[in-house]
Amino acid sequence: MNAYQPDLLEPRYPDVPGYRRTETSREAARKIDANEMQRRILVILRQAGPLTPDEISNCLFADKHSVRSRCSELKAQGKLRATGQKRRNVSRKMADVLEVVK
Repeated sequence: MNAYQPDLLEPRYPDVPGYRRTETSREAARKIDANEMQRRILVILRQAGPLTPDEISNCLFADKHSVRSRCSELKAQGKLRATGQKRRNVSRKMADVLEVVK
C-alpha cells in the first residue's frame, strides 16, 4: 500500500471539501459538488433568515452531514457566522444558529 502524498499545489479546505489522508477519501471529496450545496445554503439563509445546519438540511431536503460540512466551509470562508444563539438539534445537542455575512 502506498502512503498518501499530498499535492501541495492542490486547492485546500475550505475552498474544496476536506478529506482524510487516503486516496479513497480524496476521490470521494472530489466528487462532491460543494459549490452547488454552498449556494443553496446561502440562498435558503437569505430567504428564511438564521437557521441551524440541521434546520437548513430540513429546508433543502438534504443530508444533514453534507450540510454541516458545507456550513463549516462557508464559515471558514467568512460567508457565514454564528449569531450567538443556539437551538437544540435532532440529537438534543445545542447547535449554533447561522446567518449570512453581509
